[in-house]
Amino acid sequence: MERRRKPGVARAVTDRFRTARLLWRDVKAQFAQEIDVRAPLPLLVGGVQRGVVQAWFSSNPRKPAVPRANTLLKVLRALGIDEAPYHEYLEHLRPGKASIRAVCPNCGLMWFTTKSNLYRATRRRARQGLPLMPQRADGVVEWDCARCVRGAIGRANFLRINRPGRTRGRDRRPRRISLKTEQHRKRIGSAHIAQALLRKRFRLCQLCGLVRYDREWHQLCWLAWRWYCWRRGLDPARKRPPIVRRRGPDSARRLKRNYILLVRKAVGHASRPEIHADGRLASKIGPASQRGRPRRLRSTRAILHATRAFLRLAPGSWSMIFPRDDYRTALRDESIPLPSSLQELVESGARDAVIMRLHSFEMRPDNIARVTGARVGYVRSLVGESRQPDQSDSTRP
Repeated sequence: MERRRKPGVARAVTDRFRTARLLWRDVKAQFAQEIDVRAPLPLLVGGVQRGVVQAWFSSNPRKPAVPRANTLLKVLRALGIDEAPYHEYLEHLRPGKASIRAVCPNCGLMWFTTKSNLYRATRRRARQGLPLMPQRADGVVEWDCARCVRGAIGRANFLRINRPGRTRGRDRRPRRISLKTEQHRKRIGSAHIAQALLRKRFRLCQLCGLVRYDREWHQLCWLAWRWYCWRRGLDPARKRPPIVRRRGPDSARRLKRNYILLVRKAVGHASRPEIHADGRLASKIGPASQRGRPRRLRSTRAILHATRAFLRLAPGSWSMIFPRDDYRTALRDESIPLPSSLQELVESGARDAVIMRLHSFEMRPDNIARVTGARVGYVRSLVGESRQPDQSDSTRP
């Protein structure tokens, strides 16, 4: 049903704004002169845009722009203009004629509204059988603000949506609260890990040069570096250990791709055609001006070399790569156990340089074994236990 405005109300509003246009025509020239004296204006004048202020005296004479009383009052006070010549215009359109003050009984916010809104809300509450809004002796109405009303509606909707036994969907069946079994949870976690969706990148530790996800240090490496700097009077936050020199291409550039290949083969049990069809495994690494199609791994040998490249930089446990030691880490360790998968690499002597580097920074043999994946006996035989622990070692963190 279309709501129509009463003829008397429409006629009164039309007469009011017609009188306002006539009053503004008398003071528009003086207002333009005051603006010219204070030109150029800033972008915002008392919270009003500069273009709006200029439209009040430079608009089309047939359709003049008439400012509201409270907006004009803000501009006059912001520019320091005398309000006396505009007193009649402000009195004719002052906000107090059709506005009332209201206070929220919940949060105590003081806000303003019009009488028409108050009358409309009063009629609506009367139709719904709700009590009327109380009015204080000074004329202030106790009325909930918009923020409190939205909060009450949101809480009511939340309780209605999440109530037990609520019917949902086309079949109108009640909600079922089913507890997932441990086997079901493992399948869900295995599917998430098999997708290998990582948003952040892998990095190489500053001390040992092995893989770390979204961090610059392993915790054991950072503690060893801090202890090393403390004994020599250095600042561990500003000082950095020497860079590990490597030959060949940068091994950290394709770490994410190599990790996806390793996880998809071990956890997801993906076949070779599925790995080749995965568009995420296409890599194009080089300068920004390099052209051509992205490089993809087309052979089983290339996939095998890529997975081994990630294991060559893997530390002794998955919890050292990823900051969270949760069920995902347990699933990774179940499919690709560390450090047992690194024993062939350690026995070949590929980790000897890393072990000697960590030993040079006074890391303990048991911590070196945890970082590199080697056995403690192998580490002790390699470093020779030439340095005897002194009394200060008992105070190490």
